Amino acid sequence: MQWSLNMQFNRKSEIFCANLYIISDYFINKDYLILEKFLGVNEKIAYGNLLSVGRKREYLFGRYAAKRSVLTHFNVGDIQDIRDIQTLSGIFNYPILSLPKNTDNLSVSISHSTQMIIAITFSEKHPVSVDTEIFSIENTNKINDIILQVEKDILSSLDITKEIGYTLLWTSKESLSKIIRTGLTLPLETMEINNIYKEEGFYYCEFKLFIQYKTVSWIINNNIITVCMPRRSNLNYQNLKKEIECCAI
Repeated sequence: MQWSLNMQFNRKSEIFCANLYIISDYFINKDYLILEKFLGVNEKIAYGNLLSVGRKREYLFGRYAAKRSVLTHFNVGDIQDIRDIQTLSGIFNYPILSLPKNTDNLSVSISHSTQMIIAITFSEKHPVSVDTEIFSIENTNKINDIILQVEKDILSSLDITKEIGYTLLWTSKESLSKIIRTGLTLPLETMEINNIYKEEGFYYCEFKLFIQYKTVSWIINNNIITVCMPRRSNLNYQNLKKEIECCAI
């Protein structure tokens, strides 16, 4: 299944848009090779260098989701061929969106769990990033040792299961590492989360040191989806909630 979720962020007198494109159950799709025809020239080169079937599948669905995200929401001129929309990699492996005309300075962030591939397209004027993960007992056990005690104490005061809480913290840190383009190379203590709250059905996390950012998270089926955004921007959640409800089937 595939969904498109439109996000709006209010900041002072401006409204900034982003589009999430979600593909679920991609890992059981046996016809994924058909997506090869949508790859651009440079994407085909990168794809050809991948060795494992799993990585090839993730790459194809991730690039396709990015293309659909761009076409669904943004005015990118007269693109006649979806292959002209390419997601390339920077020297530190962060995604770079290549378009024939990119007057809005669009960029993209991509994430995947074992159930979902997600791409979010946005303007560099208002950067965001995305991360997703399944919450489960198995993943909770893996995450346990990298969650700070102070963060566990915060979670203990909330009406939230350990599986959801730990995954919420992990995806928040992953999405932060993407928006600042470091990956998880920083000491985890520098990404400490010092505030978690729930508002209108969404979970928000704030950081002790990276005070200019916050994350907003929600649940679709058994996946946490987390978007990192500027802290002083406000999510227009009303329409988003309606679209999310259509996804949670």
